[in-house]
Amino acid sequence: MKLGDHAGVIEGEAFDEEGRIIAPNKSFISFRFTSYDNPYLSKEWIDSRKERLTEAAFNQEYLARFEKFTGLIYKEFDRNLHIIVPFEIPDHWPRYRAMDYGAVNATVCLWIAVAPNDQVYVYDEYYNSAETSKFHANVIMARTGNISIIATYGDPSAQQEVLDYSAEGVIVTPATKIVTGDSKDWVNSGIEKVRQLLKPRQGKPLLYVFRNCVNTIREFESYHWIETKTSEIIKDIPEKVDDHCLDALRYFVVSWVQEHPTENIMQEYLWESPARKVNPFTGY
Repeated sequence: MKLGDHAGVIEGEAFDEEGRIIAPNKSFISFRFTSYDNPYLSKEWIDSRKERLTEAAFNQEYLARFEKFTGLIYKEFDRNLHIIVPFEIPDHWPRYRAMDYGAVNATVCLWIAVAPNDQVYVYDEYYNSAETSKFHANVIMARTGNISIIATYGDPSAQQEVLDYSAEGVIVTPATKIVTGDSKDWVNSGIEKVRQLLKPRQGKPLLYVFRNCVNTIREFESYHWIETKTSEIIKDIPEKVDDHCLDALRYFVVSWVQEHPTENIMQEYLWESPARKVNPFTGY
């Protein structure tokens, strides 16, 4: 869309399929059409949605204006620092997968490698919806190939999906559901751990994303706290949109940190004594 935008009518930058910023191409032209331009939608209905949504959410969903939210959760994420050119992962690096399940929403699988210095690399992603578990599992298995995967972490409350994917050869380990420190719940506890991996230490973070993982990058730049109509940011309550890749990443981070030996670098930054265990079925 942005590729042909020479008049400045569409916000944001243009990216190619590998997530690289590119200049507009004179061979293309871009147009913006809002929901008001749809003859099958009434203006009254659209206006009713405007009354219920924040300005940023309404602009994105109904005016085709994709703007950064003011209440971004991962403000530490920096394209110039965390997005890197793909390279061949050494065979001896441990590999993991992380999943978030969906039907109408997207089903996501991330492929993750951990370097000897505990730097984490999200090097591939699968993002698709409206398919069966069997279909997703077949794609994930084919994409993984002969690579040895130590563990595939997933939502611990989704017991049926764990069984369904395991039956198709994708053995899912329920994520470690423990609240640490002063966090309100295990979601916020995990968010804080991911934020710590993004934070540079001596100029370098512990988390990198290959630029071909365009959905993961997009979610990092749009995942936000709930915002009220009066523009009040409600911290500790993430908006349940643009979160499928980041939920999967969080499942990996909280599980890997808890299960890995305590002498590694990541533990030095992230380890906290569990404040309380959480019931995997109720979430409390």
